[in-house]
Amino acid sequence: MEISFESESLRYFERLYSASFTHEETTEMIVPDALPDVGGVLMVEGTALLRGKEANPDSLTVTGVCDLSILYLPEEGGELRKLSMEAPFTAVTPCPGLTELGRAAVSLRFMNGEARLLNSRKLLVRTEVCIHAGIWLPRQLEWNRECRTESGIEVLTREYSLMPVTDVTEKTFSAGEVLDPPGGRLAPEEILSARISLRTEEMNTVGSKLILRGTARTSVFYLAARGEAGEAELQLPWSLILELEEEGTEQRVEVTTAVTGFRVAPAEEGGFLVELGAVAQAVVRSRISIRCVADAYGINQALDTRVETVRMETGGEMLETGDSVRLQLEAQKSVGRVARVCVGMGRPRLEEGEYRVSVQARALCLSEGGGWTALSGRGDTVCPRESSAAMTAETGEGYGTVNGRGVEVRVPVNYHCPRWETGEVRLLTGAETAQDTEPPEKQPAISVVLTREGDSVWSLGKANRVSCAGIRQANDLEAEEEPAAGSLILVLRQR
Repeated sequence: MEISFESESLRYFERLYSASFTHEETTEMIVPDALPDVGGVLMVEGTALLRGKEANPDSLTVTGVCDLSILYLPEEGGELRKLSMEAPFTAVTPCPGLTELGRAAVSLRFMNGEARLLNSRKLLVRTEVCIHAGIWLPRQLEWNRECRTESGIEVLTREYSLMPVTDVTEKTFSAGEVLDPPGGRLAPEEILSARISLRTEEMNTVGSKLILRGTARTSVFYLAARGEAGEAELQLPWSLILELEEEGTEQRVEVTTAVTGFRVAPAEEGGFLVELGAVAQAVVRSRISIRCVADAYGINQALDTRVETVRMETGGEMLETGDSVRLQLEAQKSVGRVARVCVGMGRPRLEEGEYRVSVQARALCLSEGGGWTALSGRGDTVCPRESSAAMTAETGEGYGTVNGRGVEVRVPVNYHCPRWETGEVRLLTGAETAQDTEPPEKQPAISVVLTREGDSVWSLGKANRVSCAGIRQANDLEAEEEPAAGSLILVLRQR
């Protein structure tokens, strides 16, 4: 006979994947007729824009475009010129167990761009993008809260305090504003290149609403009215309200942002027009307490029980640390000043038991004679000991100083190292009466048991098929008190 229980259920999300992978794309570009022939490429800057993400069976597909600015010198000489290009890409990463129901939070980072001359009117352009993805699959946790049939059945209940992922949601947003040049800077005539990074600086939960505020930090390289090249660091504020599935008394939220559109242009009234499109992706953990039946046994008749142990994330935290990398960019000619520094960063890789990340820098410089030149260099940084494949690393704005050997570039690096806590939940999923191998009446009415390490009132009661309350009463054990190892326990069986 099947034993009847009262049951409850919880919908949560199981993490299937959290790691970074890279994607490389190569394409050809024709120089527009309105621009002069290319004599030499100096620098390629870009922003990786997210266009879509799709959960497929056993894989995740990410689509996007690299919005590129290619700075070059004309073949017949003259001022610095710019080529604009969009390089689309489609990246696929394996994820065993993923289905169309999976949800993903994706961030993109433009790592590196190179352009090689095929001839003065055609370039071969290579881009490299680093993609970090977290992927979750919805699950259902079902448990029995209590037994409806109480006579002759002992039930063990346990309480668990969990903090699983209960929601993975997202919302697109936009921001735009005319920003004045920093103090003393000339107004822009032409934008040569720009890059952007998003920061989430404030998160507040009010009921079922998540309020986010942050800043889009934009670095712009431009030509002013007299043909002078300059840089400007701009900050565009953004905010949005994201609806959660439900409100909770204790919640933790991880937010991942990705840029979907980006434009910087000279404003008619002077200054910079900065326009941004982005998506905020929120992973929400909620504190949940459950009381469930973990085990059961029969006193008058044996039970066949079905027990399941579920492993799930019960919490976590993000460890954030900072470091800096110094790179020496060697020059064959004397450098007058550094006009622009472009920094790229690879994905974490495991080498000899520690994680490392490659950092590359390129500096656009004016020589002492006034000509343009570009210097490049690469180095490694060792990640914190807490690092894992799920770690993310990002660079801040690189700063270059001229020295006798060329340019020394200092690059700040920020590491984000997640630590997830996992636990086990023991659940009795079902029970039914079974045929006794030894009827209770053939067992002695009174017996004495010598306890061993790990014995409990429950384990003794189950092994001897007597009630836990009876063991406590016969041995003067208080509620929640357990027998000491090596003690003698009196077991009384009712007839």
